Amino acid sequence: MNKISIAMAGSGGAVALGLVLMALGTQAVLEDVVQGSSTISAATPPLEIEFVVAYDDSDDGERTGVFAVQVLDAPEGSEVSAAVLDPLGAEVASASRIADEPGGSVEGRFDAGVEGTYSLVIRNAGQDGALTFGAIGPLPDSSSKALAFIPFYLLLAGIMGMAGLGVYWAASIRRRRRFS
Repeated sequence: MNKISIAMAGSGGAVALGLVLMALGTQAVLEDVVQGSSTISAATPPLEIEFVVAYDDSDDGERTGVFAVQVLDAPEGSEVSAAVLDPLGAEVASASRIADEPGGSVEGRFDAGVEGTYSLVIRNAGQDGALTFGAIGPLPDSSSKALAFIPFYLLLAGIMGMAGLGVYWAASIRRRRRFS
């Protein structure tokens, strides 16, 4: 095997490893996130997604939750809003006018310091249904976030290596033709 083939195999291996780690990192980040979707309107019940928070004695980190809402194919007049309710039913975070733009979305954080069931409640005051996706869960820790970024750099290195090897290979063929 020549050097270019070995280097190309190494670059391909970096890309493959990056893809595998990306799948594992995404799974680690989204492990405790609860998701739901529905077509909601004023005539339908709101989309409600529940997330249970339970801490043990070893939890000393930040007790923050995150939520995200995305509205697809929102008809004219859709008024989609979202609220996060704590275990006692008090609103701890909210967002309104999510569907003003096509594919409107919103993300937010909330304090999840109290154990219990938190609810993400998504409503649409418009008459026509809007396809809506929602997710709620804990804020990923720093190690999970790092696990999500490492694969990106592996993929980037592998693709740049393949591109550089392709340029080198084309130049070497051109050089051989010129001198033969």
